[in-house]
Amino acid sequence: MSGSHLTIHERRYEKITLYNRTIRHNGATTRVDNMKIFADTANIDEIKEFHEWGVIDGVTTNPLIIVKSGVKDLETHMKKILALDTGHVSIEVTSNELDEMLAQLRWFASWDKDAVIKLPMNVNGLKACKTLTAEGIKTNVTACMSTKQAILAAKAGATYVSIFWARIEDMGYDASTVVKETREILDTHDMDSQIIIGSFRSMSHIITAMKTGAHVLTIPTELLKQMPWNPRTESTINEFLTQWNAFHGGEDPLTNAVNLKATIPPQAPSSAPKMRSKGGKLVRD
Repeated sequence: MSGSHLTIHERRYEKITLYNRTIRHNGATTRVDNMKIFADTANIDEIKEFHEWGVIDGVTTNPLIIVKSGVKDLETHMKKILALDTGHVSIEVTSNELDEMLAQLRWFASWDKDAVIKLPMNVNGLKACKTLTAEGIKTNVTACMSTKQAILAAKAGATYVSIFWARIEDMGYDASTVVKETREILDTHDMDSQIIIGSFRSMSHIITAMKTGAHVLTIPTELLKQMPWNPRTESTINEFLTQWNAFHGGEDPLTNAVNLKATIPPQAPSSAPKMRSKGGKLVRD
């Protein structure tokens, strides 16, 4: 069912589950966002690598990630990441005190237009989020463990609300339900915040999260590196190449042809006049 005959429930279901579409409801067109992938790391070499793959749309960091990376000069390091032009880069404040948050976050925001200020999900974090939203600064309210927290962050104007999958599961709750409920409420009330899911510990977490309707998955590098690989894929590709090379006597004729073509200098444009047929005779064009 589609178009203006969709019920609210059906429209929300389609919006949650089907990406890269537009949905018409009561004469209005709503675009369904493509799911994005962020790299959850501060390692510049890893970020460069994933960017070359063409699969990441941004980067998230936090104080623990920064510490594990051994970074001492935060400003210099984060500016290098921002210069890679991978999209939004989340940088987290290191205080729960409002005045200190505001001082840090304005400093972070001055580094680059793609800097996203990561704020803790607490009362002072919400206050800071409201202030930044009024100033046009992008925010990411982090460590949301429940739907109610994520919605409060959205009400405060957060660009992103970060929901922590594995830590929710650690408490005995269903992380998938938290994300789906949050997405449904955001859509029902036309709230602009986007959901980031983080805190993944396994590939099964990631695959399940992809089906929840979250706008963004931020994935640890050790899991992101595993995603392109499958033993059957590797053996199949090797089988194709082995048979191809065996058929051609162990040497790939295409490789030789490409190398030969690369050694031939390009031909200069011909200076001969162009001719065309006119009345059965060749004349200059």
